[in-house]
Amino acid sequence: MLLSELQLLTIFSYQEEKEKEKEKEEEKEKEKEKEKKSPEPPKKPPQLDCPICMAAFEEPMSTRCGHIFCRGCINSAIAAQGKCPTCRKKVTKNQLIRVFLPSLS
Repeated sequence: MLLSELQLLTIFSYQEEKEKEKEKEEEKEKEKEKEKKSPEPPKKPPQLDCPICMAAFEEPMSTRCGHIFCRGCINSAIAAQGKCPTCRKKVTKNQLIRVFLPSLS
């Protein structure tokens, strides 16, 4: 029994499609294995910095307008300007509130 050229081409193209599908599935499995093997690096906790000195807060204080600064930084700013360094609203030392932030280390 002889097969026509068209039948042979159909058979070969079907086989090629199956092989391509199999290769794609194998690639997907390999990618999944790579994802499982390489864990994400640990995320760094956010570091809260004073907008005046750009360092980690030392004795954080909040203004009435809600901006937070180091105690020394905001005291110096109030002594020099009498205003919040961020929004320029009038602030006095008596209006400052001590803030207790969670430890990030």
